[in-house]
Amino acid sequence: MRLDIEAIYDNYLDHKIAQEKKRRKKRGYWFSASTAGSCYKKQKFAIDGTDEFPLEPRVKRLLRLGTLVHKDFEDAINWQFKKYDEKPNWSGEEIHTEYDIEIPDIRVKGRLDNVIISDNVAYIGDIKTMGTYPWRKKFGRKRNRDESNTNYNLQLGTYALGIAEKDNVDYVFLNIDYYNKDNSNMKSVEVEPEWAGKALKYWKDCNDAVKEELTPAVTEGVPFQKEWECNYCAFNYLCNSPYIKEKKG
Repeated sequence: MRLDIEAIYDNYLDHKIAQEKKRRKKRGYWFSASTAGSCYKKQKFAIDGTDEFPLEPRVKRLLRLGTLVHKDFEDAINWQFKKYDEKPNWSGEEIHTEYDIEIPDIRVKGRLDNVIISDNVAYIGDIKTMGTYPWRKKFGRKRNRDESNTNYNLQLGTYALGIAEKDNVDYVFLNIDYYNKDNSNMKSVEVEPEWAGKALKYWKDCNDAVKEELTPAVTEGVPFQKEWECNYCAFNYLCNSPYIKEKKG
């Protein structure tokens, strides 16, 4: 008899997803910073506690791989700076990983990957894993690049808002470290601090939008960016978007 590793792992991932759902339900009233840039109707489904359509096993494994990579970087950062704890040149600097933020005015909670706070200046870092195709769209030939990255930048901008509120810093530097899951290449990209203001506008508009009736292709921000995203939305089995070509369920 041999173990059915695929089935065991699939069951384990279902268990982890169930744990995450419980955590989200406890959050209830709050939006998640990691969803910045999402369609307003998608945000409304999420904050109302609507169940997402179950993920395919392959997608669950991909998402879990990203989680494990993040955890390894977190451990590496904690290990690195633990070595410097007793050195005087690090006195006065705070280094945090998996740092919680909360912005009550716009109902947003989040957890940023890493931040250094020094002399009222914060250096926020976020780690993003991606496959080869989006990597090429981001870093390949210039004529083929899609460098909008609105979701990622709004997420970083949201973290900037949270740090400013929590730690009363005067200035924030933002950075994304990209990790290619297929070949382990890495690249670091700076994000302009102006995304904090754009994030604030997004969340204010989102808070207003979810109080209303939202009609896809009519209401502004439904969808927020690209029409094709409706086909991949976890709530499209309930949504009446005319852009849906592949309805779940």
